[in-house]
Amino acid sequence: MARPAKKLIHTPEQQIKDFFIDESMARVYPKNGYNVLWFMEELLSKEDLKKDFWVNFKKNILDLLSRDENVSHFTNPLKEEMIKDELVIKRVKYLINTFNVDINKLGLATKAVRMMSVDLINGLLELGLDPNVPDDKNLPLEVALNRKNMKIAEAYWNHPKINRYALNKDGENFAEIAIKYKQWKFFEIILKDEPNLIFGTKPDGELNVEKIIDLFNEQKFDPTKRDLEIQKNFLERGKKYYIALVPQRTRNILMELLSYCEKNNGNLNLSNPAIKRLWIEEFYSILSDKLQEDGKKKEKRLKI
Repeated sequence: MARPAKKLIHTPEQQIKDFFIDESMARVYPKNGYNVLWFMEELLSKEDLKKDFWVNFKKNILDLLSRDENVSHFTNPLKEEMIKDELVIKRVKYLINTFNVDINKLGLATKAVRMMSVDLINGLLELGLDPNVPDDKNLPLEVALNRKNMKIAEAYWNHPKINRYALNKDGENFAEIAIKYKQWKFFEIILKDEPNLIFGTKPDGELNVEKIIDLFNEQKFDPTKRDLEIQKNFLERGKKYYIALVPQRTRNILMELLSYCEKNNGNLNLSNPAIKRLWIEEFYSILSDKLQEDGKKKEKRLKI
């Protein structure tokens, strides 16, 4: 026995949501009949609309709408056009302006991230999308970092309305979120744009940098497959090869953080072996540079 078709709510809000499926990892084909009808009018000439194929297709859509059924993308020849960013934005704009829809009550700031298109995000922002409105779980920028989409993350971060000091449901700021998802490039952007997120304090008085060091301690800097291959090749040739578990970009960030802590906060709880080793290496590097500098001074005095 066939399953009954899923009922559609044909409100303008639902027609907008039709383009943004919550849990999708990619673009999806809209199925709302009113959207399909709009695209027909938008894409086809008046002469084409009079042709038997399109007349019958429209009749079929109206029949599906009368029965509250979806338009299957298998039978929709316009489906590829209906996911193009500029046309989706045009349709959303039409619905917002025609029916006075509040774009910020539809959860699009997080849903749209899953479409993986920065052009789509920028189009929605131009229509008045607020980059700060979370869904039930996450901030929009947090979703972008979790999805590892730097272009969308930067689009939100650079928007004039973004609250760069927002906290997620776990009380984490964007610097801490960037570490959690290992988005080191974005952490560097924060280091440059909003260092207070790293070196300042939270409303409860907690030092941000202490929490950030704790998060670094929790990271697992596992060797990549390529690291292991290179090590194997070296060992087979009787040579030693030490894997640098902490990537260079991360090393630079850590050194700046650890140096700050050393100067301002005294003792550090470095429980992560990779970070502890990095700190020891830096300590000996500084000591070595100092010894070399002292040696040069002594040599210079001897020459005089």
